[in-house]
Amino acid sequence: MAGGSDPGQVFREEAADLLVELETALLSLEQSPDDRDLLDSAFRALHTLKGSGAMFGFEAAAAFTHHLETAFDQVRRGEFALNSALIGVALAARDHIRALIDHPAEADTALGDRLLAEVAALTAAGAPTAGTAAPPARPAAA
Repeated sequence: MAGGSDPGQVFREEAADLLVELETALLSLEQSPDDRDLLDSAFRALHTLKGSGAMFGFEAAAAFTHHLETAFDQVRRGEFALNSALIGVALAARDHIRALIDHPAEADTALGDRLLAEVAALTAAGAPTAGTAAPPARPAAA
């Protein structure tokens, strides 16, 4: 643990490293979408962000990340193929996760809802028989 200081700050520091790992894996997946090691690296980063976020009280970040983690787990299980659209949404979601961790009160919840709706649409389109792909709540039309 870094300096034995505030656990929230320790999480933020670890999360920053995980977000870099996630971004690196996603950018590499754009060039090699069938690379299982890269896919696993992206999934592990999301899984750790979700679990650690929940453990350290970053509930909004953990809840948001859960949906992205689920989509990447579906890709890992072969329910649908990774594509550039999902990678693009995941990169935008990575930035949103950073905002939820660094400045949770200022994070754009409407943006988060739109990103989750995109993930749900992409996973539903990629796996029409996988009824568990969509998040439980979709944003209401405004």
